[in-house]
Amino acid sequence: MSEKKFIIATLGCPKNEVDSDIICGKLINDSFTPTNSPTEADFLIVNTCAFIADAVEENLRFIRKLAKIKKKSNAKLIVTGCLVERFKNNLFNVIPEIDALIPTNNINEFGEILRNLDSAKTNIQFDSQTYIYKQRNEGSFFRNRSYAYIKVAEGCNRPCSFCIIPKIRGKFRSRLIDDIVDEAKFLIDQGFKEIILVAQDLSNYGQDIYKRTALDTLLVELDKLPGQFWIRLLYLYPLGINDRLLETMSSLEKVAKYIDIPFQHSSRKMLQIMKRPTGKFEPRRLVEKIRSVRDDFHIRTTFIVGHPGETDEDFNDLCRFVKEYKLTNVGVFCYSDEPESESFRMSDKVSKSVAKKRYHELMSIQKMVSAEILSQMKGKEITVLAETKRNGGAGVGRAYFQAPEIDGLTFIEAKNISLNKFIKCKITQTGDYDIWVKPSRLCESG
Repeated sequence: MSEKKFIIATLGCPKNEVDSDIICGKLINDSFTPTNSPTEADFLIVNTCAFIADAVEENLRFIRKLAKIKKKSNAKLIVTGCLVERFKNNLFNVIPEIDALIPTNNINEFGEILRNLDSAKTNIQFDSQTYIYKQRNEGSFFRNRSYAYIKVAEGCNRPCSFCIIPKIRGKFRSRLIDDIVDEAKFLIDQGFKEIILVAQDLSNYGQDIYKRTALDTLLVELDKLPGQFWIRLLYLYPLGINDRLLETMSSLEKVAKYIDIPFQHSSRKMLQIMKRPTGKFEPRRLVEKIRSVRDDFHIRTTFIVGHPGETDEDFNDLCRFVKEYKLTNVGVFCYSDEPESESFRMSDKVSKSVAKKRYHELMSIQKMVSAEILSQMKGKEITVLAETKRNGGAGVGRAYFQAPEIDGLTFIEAKNISLNKFIKCKITQTGDYDIWVKPSRLCESG
């Protein structure tokens, strides 16, 4: 086969990014060549997201743009990811220019599928979702940055009323600890300074294969790896955040004291409607528990406003929670009414205009909370991971309470700093979400 070039676009969450990295590695092993130019590519690949309606529309618009390029270049248009899992072969009717829909289960066969593409549409059987990768075979294609994601599990077993991920990605299934540790070592050896563990339900890691939650054991093994790096956890479902996990996170040097818990709401009534944890795992009690273990844990969460059944009283409860418990980082989303979700069939729908108003009000409250939290840190010395440079040579990086792509930034007031290094810095200025620092010295450890 003559040299064939491909380009892959990744839409959606970091878990998709990991899949794209694996696809790239497998295609290169199969003698395909990556390119950054869509007009040069023989295969235009899109790894998609389909969690909510806005994401679906955004993904379809992007695919249609590639379809126009395809008409001019004679390339093949390939779609994989969550959009394919959700809508399956119906996508051929929506965008006829698509040449192949490749389910997630078939990632390992990507090269063979592309090599055998002909003029007909490629129709692959959609089986139940069982795919889970062992480890990456090639170096990451995101080498120009300091952090790398590792997916430790696939799927989800939770019954959340608003969520369709279990229908898209299948039941929860964990990877082996040894495979994850080997992958982390592989990435650290490439120079990555932050390893971010992701899963739809990270706190449930290991329950299916080790018969107990084993995230604490995994962290202990990762912390043993040589080198200077951070370990960050994203998407910790409230259930499973127990004393063992918190104490392990507190004691391990390389684990960032950063806990990302998508609470979704604070009102007990709304949590019950959403089929989210209550009792000792409801937000107020869980935040208090976390802070009783270590007061420098920084908590990130997300909330949904406008879910069916949410009243002004429920929303006011949420506003009080945000003001009182002062979480470092908060994301807010307006409810999306997805036909496959349980909440779609619920009455007491909240209008989009009301949801949007609540969104802006809650974000305004969090903006003030964030500014207050950061202002109290002025003058403190912290560790900063230097990542990029601005015009003039000054640096931009992150502190341990700032996850990449979703939280604030740290601006380093110095020129000619070394990138991809940990630096001890003193906080000189703070804003609503960002901080400014002056370096004092390089760190011996992360």
